[in-house]
Amino acid sequence: MSALGALEAYSDSDSDAEDVNRDKEQSSRCENDKLKSQAESETEGSGGQGDLMFNAQVASDGRIRSFPHVEGNYAGFVFVSLKQVPELQTLAMQVFDNARKKLPSEVVLHRITLDEMHISLSRTLVVKRHQIQPLVNRLRKALHSIPSFHMKMSAVELLSNEEGTRSFVCMTVRPVEDEMLKIVKTTDEVLRSFKLQPYYEDMHFHASV
Repeated sequence: MSALGALEAYSDSDSDAEDVNRDKEQSSRCENDKLKSQAESETEGSGGQGDLMFNAQVASDGRIRSFPHVEGNYAGFVFVSLKQVPELQTLAMQVFDNARKKLPSEVVLHRITLDEMHISLSRTLVVKRHQIQPLVNRLRKALHSIPSFHMKMSAVELLSNEEGTRSFVCMTVRPVEDEMLKIVKTTDEVLRSFKLQPYYEDMHFHASV
């Protein structure tokens, strides 16, 4: 990985970073308060291009938020986007189709598009608007020198969020590469300097499909 992946910040009214109802989320996207800056980044193997993106959004789909709305707060997370290669797309489609066949018919599945697939490197973060750019700058500086590397998706699991309100069909990264641990350690150091929670001690790198 050569830059940092990405930090994506949402308004607190859209505090859950991964929404099970993608169609409704897209229709509720608020474009009039969008800030976007690009960070040059390339990774090899499963790793893909990354960027720095800030989206202010409003959600009207009735989903359960992880924490109460506070005016002026933004929620986001640090992640590595995956390189969009045909092999990854084929694998993700196979995993999704198999899950749809095996899960009960009343379970509603929402497929994540290839360009949305990512591996999270942080918890959901809550920051003030004025903290966003300084945080991004620190992450970019801390992570830009990490070299490219390959990672392997070798297992499929059904995971749930902390609140137990949503579940995800995921491909997990095994074995965990030293480079991934280095990225998380470096990211955690930056987050602590902003008085933000570090990543989970029991790290479980995965990409939802």
